[in-house]
Amino acid sequence: QNNRAGDGSGTVSNSWYATVGGGGNNSAASAYSFIGGGALNQIFSASPYSVIAGGYNNIARGTNSTVGGGSLNEARQEGSTVAGGDNNYANGPYAFIGGGQLNKANGNYSFSAGRRAESLHEGSFVWADNSTNAAFASTSSNQFLIRAQGGVGINTNGPFTDGLTVNGGIRASEAVHGESFVGDGSGLTMLNGTNLMPASVSNA
Repeated sequence: QNNRAGDGSGTVSNSWYATVGGGGNNSAASAYSFIGGGALNQIFSASPYSVIAGGYNNIARGTNSTVGGGSLNEARQEGSTVAGGDNNYANGPYAFIGGGQLNKANGNYSFSAGRRAESLHEGSFVWADNSTNAAFASTSSNQFLIRAQGGVGINTNGPFTDGLTVNGGIRASEAVHGESFVGDGSGLTMLNGTNLMPASVSNA
């Protein structure tokens, strides 16, 4: 009902092959664009090859932009994607939001997911839990950031709640920093001396 495929100019060539599959008050106003259903979804003009699968009041306004569903989500730049959720904004070219609520992906090729995760810089990856109402945002390009008050686990589903738990080995590349670890090691506990490499520990 009240769906529109085309830009409303009244010509047959205004938006080639634009399609609205169903729902109500949806508008696919760009060539090769597609809206599957839902209501009040809008693909802007000059946004060819864009898709809104469904949901409510979602917007796609960049070439090859995609909104999978949910409500009040916007994919605003070329190649940007919001998979679903609520009130998420993919503002950077080729930015991706995996879902959740109130997330932003502003940087080129950035990624956000969870709640109030904000990847504001190019190449940044930000995942935020629901432990606080505050935003959790990148501060520089190419960062990998996680907010997880319950702890972060690698090869384990029972991490300590005060940080990172790794079930397995940890190695820092000498090729990057010139030495394996940096710092005085004062916070380390339960070290087993038999596992230390010869000459790997020096006195200050």
